[in-house]
Amino acid sequence: MKLTRTTGSRRARRSRGHISEGSINGFAGYVEKSSYLLEPLDCRRIITQIALAKQWSSGMIDEERAWAIKHILFDYVKSPSLKHIRDPHSITKLAREIVRRLDRGNIIWTKWTEHREMLLKSAVGCWVPIADLRTFLNAMPGTPLTMTDVDQRLKDFELESRIWANEELKDDCLAIYAEEREAGTDMPAILGRLREHVEHEETRLRDEQRAQWQKVSEEAQVAREQRLLSGADCKWTQIRGSKHWYFRTNGRTYRLSPTDDKKWNFISCRRRQR
Repeated sequence: MKLTRTTGSRRARRSRGHISEGSINGFAGYVEKSSYLLEPLDCRRIITQIALAKQWSSGMIDEERAWAIKHILFDYVKSPSLKHIRDPHSITKLAREIVRRLDRGNIIWTKWTEHREMLLKSAVGCWVPIADLRTFLNAMPGTPLTMTDVDQRLKDFELESRIWANEELKDDCLAIYAEEREAGTDMPAILGRLREHVEHEETRLRDEQRAQWQKVSEEAQVAREQRLLSGADCKWTQIRGSKHWYFRTNGRTYRLSPTDDKKWNFISCRRRQR
């Protein structure tokens, strides 16, 4: 990687070598505020310098760091424009994104790597035995987890997403889980099937609740209409097909009628004298 400046200086010559800890953390702002121009822009060398300089300062393991950087690079080089790829402003944004991603390590849940969190998040809202989750997570790279680690981290994800497992779906989820485990299905695939089942069942339950509420509401409407037509006291009631609202108390009936100027007329209805 060759860094040049319009006016030569020792600072420019030093920047060709190793990137220090301080310059890594402020790399994006450093490039933007200075008058350096990157020519030619070699993404691979930029990423290599950043990854090597940050190895000892980040809690991410090497595989995760490489995966995160590769994912950013894949998105960046999708651009069909070579001019865009070599644009200094675009490189500055790329460097900022890399530094942000590398510094994103969780400083509270130190045992949890990005891949572990991704897997556990997929279990939110599903009924999965904690012991089996712990066994699978401990097979992934990282510090060994206890049952409490997994249980409390799962609860934290539930609180964050505001999604909790439905008690009505517990038996079905555990039955599906046991069936898939016996068939030898891998844990991520089991979690995927459980999520699909939970989404389908929750949709069905919502539809049933909506239908039940609509049925109760219609029955209550019919009961109010019958009280009004029978001459009994009733609260404000609108007869189906009518634009008027009626209210009766102490045997006296009142009516609210809409007007053309979007107002309401309050009328006391009296029985006609025969």
